[in-house]
Amino acid sequence: MEFYNGSTLIATKTTAPYTFTWQNVATGTYTLTAKATDNMGLSTTATPDSVIVTDLVNMQLAPNPVGNILYITIYGLKKDRNAKITILSNSGSVIKTLRANTSETSIKVDVSSLHSGIYTVQFTSGFVSLSGQIVKL
Repeated sequence: MEFYNGSTLIATKTTAPYTFTWQNVATGTYTLTAKATDNMGLSTTATPDSVIVTDLVNMQLAPNPVGNILYITIYGLKKDRNAKITILSNSGSVIKTLRANTSETSIKVDVSSLHSGIYTVQFTSGFVSLSGQIVKL
């Protein structure tokens, strides 16, 4: 898997999971794509996705510790993009997966079915991935 910013190759991954963390990126707008090549040499390129990097890209998880309802607020991402929220147990098992949209100011998540403990919340939209931990009371 090759990852590009425009026509510039920024990462190559040859084993799963085919992900990487793009660090120390300057503020600006970038067009990212991924190109997959199979063992027969056939390749396909994903639809380009525009990402805006600001000084304030972050995720707020509140309240934390949480009782029954968690509010997830994302700052600094382009609006009206599909997103996925994944809640993982402390051991890394997927507990819950939700679909969301970045146009929502605050995403309400019912966590009443979770047992007391520490969980990781992952937010993914296009090539952007944020994560944080919550304590479930």
